[in-house]
Amino acid sequence: MDNNILYRKHPWIYSLKKRISLSLMLALLVIFILIFLKPFDTGEKQLPYKNLMLAGYGICILLADLLLILIERLWVLKMEKRWLIGFELIYLAGLFFISSILIYCYDLTITKQTSITWDYLLSFSYKFIVPFAILLLPVVAYFRYLNGKILSPERLRNPIIHLSGQNKDDNLKIPLQQLLCIKAEDNYIRIIYIDDKKQVRETLMRNTLSEIARQINGLIYCHRSYLIAPWQIQQVVGNKQKAHLILNHYLKEVPLSSAHYTSIKKGIST
Repeated sequence: MDNNILYRKHPWIYSLKKRISLSLMLALLVIFILIFLKPFDTGEKQLPYKNLMLAGYGICILLADLLLILIERLWVLKMEKRWLIGFELIYLAGLFFISSILIYCYDLTITKQTSITWDYLLSFSYKFIVPFAILLLPVVAYFRYLNGKILSPERLRNPIIHLSGQNKDDNLKIPLQQLLCIKAEDNYIRIIYIDDKKQVRETLMRNTLSEIARQINGLIYCHRSYLIAPWQIQQVVGNKQKAHLILNHYLKEVPLSSAHYTSIKKGIST
């Protein structure tokens, strides 16, 4: 089975931000071609708000690709844990077919202002959408390949996270599983993590715990001044009135407030 080219691993774009950026670039490229290069005699057509109308075709492609982003991420992260050449071809075919239907419906209802009929879908696709597909799908495939990486179960379990602060130079990229906790200190936060040599490191940056909690999923509060990685909890010491946490690799005690004691105690016991 592995000798079949369709079953060979293919790079996949793990970063959602990068994936959406490529989708936006594709839509903008279509809009640019329609407005400035004027294929299919679009420059000759007299339409109210013509440029806005033409931009709608690019938005149709954007909507189709956003739907496929959701589908492919659910497929990879929840089910397959991998991405193959066959899946990539299915994605490209799906982008073509979904875009074709959305553009066809948009052309009838918005541009021509008529009711939807499926009698002309094939001829419309052959005349207008296939030329665009021949031009753009190889470009899409190339940039997806260029920006993707071969996935492994380890990479899916331990993605690289990007922590950023309010200052321009406040940036830190580390594997998620190496994060220990984050402590609030006035207008700053102290990020405590382990490096590749299993040494505890600390980075100070200007930001708030609430903003970091929005950046990284899975972190929990154990105290109003602490966010922790729950997978790093080794032990809960004390009772609800006075307790602290012992984390892996970290020698200092992390305070555990009474407000979070029950949920954390229950969480590590399940």
